[in-house]
Amino acid sequence: MIKKFILCGMVGIVFITAAGCKNGSREYEASGTFEATEIIVSAEGTGRIERFDVDEGDNLEEGQFVGNIDNLQLILKKKQLQANMKGVETKRPDIAVQIAGIQQQLATANYEKERIEKLVKADAATQKQLDDAVSQ
Repeated sequence: MIKKFILCGMVGIVFITAAGCKNGSREYEASGTFEATEIIVSAEGTGRIERFDVDEGDNLEEGQFVGNIDNLQLILKKKQLQANMKGVETKRPDIAVQIAGIQQQLATANYEKERIEKLVKADAATQKQLDDAVSQ
């Protein structure tokens, strides 16, 4: 009984296969060319993709949020650069203080020159002392 059942099943499979092949002809029921617009989307930054909510073939709107790239390295780099900027600003000399110091030195040198000129007129100082005060 089981042999008859198996034999009937095999005959049925052969019949279905032969009917599906249409006597060995290779005529196609349809053919054509599929065209698609391919768009390559690249990220402006580098890093690990944390979120990507798009599947292939989805229609997207302009400006639509589709994913997120890990930006921790960029944030850390920004903080490092900001700290460097603060360090450079603290080391920058205060020009107003420097100018005030130089102006004080100039006033002192002018006073000393006038004093030595008076001493030279009174023969109490040498010409070399006056020359040194003028060059200073």
